[in-house]
Amino acid sequence: MQELDDPFQESAASQSAGEVLKQLLDFVLASFNSFDLNKDGFLTRFEIERALQAPERTIKEAAFLQFILVRMNEIAETVQDGSEVLNGEIGISIDDLKTYFAALPG
Repeated sequence: MQELDDPFQESAASQSAGEVLKQLLDFVLASFNSFDLNKDGFLTRFEIERALQAPERTIKEAAFLQFILVRMNEIAETVQDGSEVLNGEIGISIDDLKTYFAALPG
């Protein structure tokens, strides 16, 4: 049985971790407003899961969104502005994302 080529795997293998993280941040920042369904300036787990389920989502974008989902708590805690929990739900802001990614090695 012939294996299907995965363009994400090939491109990721030829890129440094820093380059992939920059692409991830660029994607999330560019898409933030469309993912923020209630327009409150924060992404909740529900909003990210909805974005992940979009039929037009590519494999690469889905991987980026999974990265954010898995790390939601630590991203939300990056900027201590009192808004980490909104109405009992964790939310991440653009500032949280920028600060979190700036602190990552790479």
